[in-house]
Amino acid sequence: MDVTITGNNNSNRLADIKKILSGLIRHATDTRLRKLVDCQEIEVCELEADFVPGRILANNMAFILISGDLIRVTFKTHFNTDAAKKIVFRGDGGTVARNVSEREVFDFVKEYCNLVAGNMVSLFGVVNIDMGIGLPLCTRGFNEVFTNYDDMASSSIIHSDFWRMRVNGSEFVCSALFEIIDDRSLECLIDYEIVDDANIEGAIEFL
Repeated sequence: MDVTITGNNNSNRLADIKKILSGLIRHATDTRLRKLVDCQEIEVCELEADFVPGRILANNMAFILISGDLIRVTFKTHFNTDAAKKIVFRGDGGTVARNVSEREVFDFVKEYCNLVAGNMVSLFGVVNIDMGIGLPLCTRGFNEVFTNYDDMASSSIIHSDFWRMRVNGSEFVCSALFEIIDDRSLECLIDYEIVDDANIEGAIEFL
């Protein structure tokens, strides 16, 4: 079923764009995870009301860059290895979650980041916004403290979003840092309609 993400006519243009960007990336994380683990029992949940960006969210994180002339997006998956094994176990069709190796967990999470990034490239492509993606990387979750979420320290407009994914009795946190370079040119996103995946998948440019 097609989904339309509509901005609030009573709010300002930039707030609408930020809302739509969050909707697109959350849609990508939800649909890619459902395909990867072949599970429909997935919840997209908000973090605690007192959450402050820059806090360490897990022992590990994987991240990938999605970049173009108008906007850059850093997507991260924050995960603890033992909890992630329950998700990888389901995706790989294994028999016992504890038999999943740490290497398999890291490879699985990096592939998830890659799928999310690829879907975002396709979603942006619907409105003729060209984007490319980098390679997914894993690092310690502690490195999250070095991410700057303050738009006062950047020449770009900064928007960040954080949410929790719950699946198969386990969970992890996703985050996205949007660096908006040209907000005027992103007005084409307003009233964005997400169409069926089969109609939007195409070639992806790697950075």
